[in-house]
Amino acid sequence: MAFVGWESLGFSKFLSPSSLISGFGPAISLPIFEGGRLRSQLRVSTSEYDIAVESYNYTLIRALENVANQIVSLRSLEKQRTDTCQSYALARRAYDIALQGFRCGLTDYLNVLNAENLTIQESQRKAQVEARFLDAYAALMQSIGGGVPVNTPPLPSGGSR
Repeated sequence: MAFVGWESLGFSKFLSPSSLISGFGPAISLPIFEGGRLRSQLRVSTSEYDIAVESYNYTLIRALENVANQIVSLRSLEKQRTDTCQSYALARRAYDIALQGFRCGLTDYLNVLNAENLTIQESQRKAQVEARFLDAYAALMQSIGGGVPVNTPPLPSGGSR
């Protein structure tokens, strides 16, 4: 803190160089009456920080849980997908054998129709599992916001009946 000014007892000496005064000194401002307010503001700020950290942790845990659930679901559907592809291939093979047996005169056409019906059912199961797999994969991509390599089994060649 500093100050400069004039000091005089009479008007005649007011503007003389001897009436000029100045001074300086340290200025200290102590929050004597603001201590309680400052402590309460600190507590409010600390509480707001704790709430923000807790909210972040909750969001992070929910996101990781969602990703883990999607990965488990996807892995299960990969196994189902492999099994239904094999089942469809076997049904298709049974249909081919039944058709050859009918053409050679060894069985009647009812066996061919039963094998064809089984092939159609397996084709539908395969399509349903494939659709659920793609839904789960899309949900996983949405959960993580990026890509994850997925080992997809090769689909059998040939069309469905």
